[in-house]
Amino acid sequence: MKKLLFFAFILLSLQGIAQSFFSMQRPRNTAVSGGIGSSMYFGELSSPAPMDAFKYLANNRKRYSIVFGGEYFFLQRLSLRSELTVFRLSEADANSENDEIRDRNLSFRSTNGELNLTGSVSLLPLTQRFDRRSRINIHAFGGVALFTMKPRTTLDGKSYTLRQFRTEGQDQ
Repeated sequence: MKKLLFFAFILLSLQGIAQSFFSMQRPRNTAVSGGIGSSMYFGELSSPAPMDAFKYLANNRKRYSIVFGGEYFFLQRLSLRSELTVFRLSEADANSENDEIRDRNLSFRSTNGELNLTGSVSLLPLTQRFDRRSRINIHAFGGVALFTMKPRTTLDGKSYTLRQFRTEGQDQ
């Protein structure tokens, strides 16, 4: 899966139209973006003491994160942007160096998603030519987002959705 994502990223980047800072051959009122990265869980499950944060980052607990988005400029000062992000989190007490935590034997995995819609207003206009734009500009942002998280775990070979068990202390 990692190799497939890598090659897809390379192919897509080769097919992209490079941005020219001086050419005015096409309007610049749309922008498309995408990216890949990593996501990590920081929480109660097998988390080390805060002083061990660098050790935590060095361990193999990173998962994938993929984002695709687009932005449309209605005017030189007004734009609307939307992004879709998909990322995975997982953790297990079995990874802990602490015997008491390891004996607790909790774990989860979750593929999560976020879809957002954001409006942006700029104090100064964003001109078509990048070399003529102001070096400093003030922006105001506002928007809405939908987020989903469905943590799961496996016990005795059977998969369970953790949301129904209310493991996060809701209604307290």
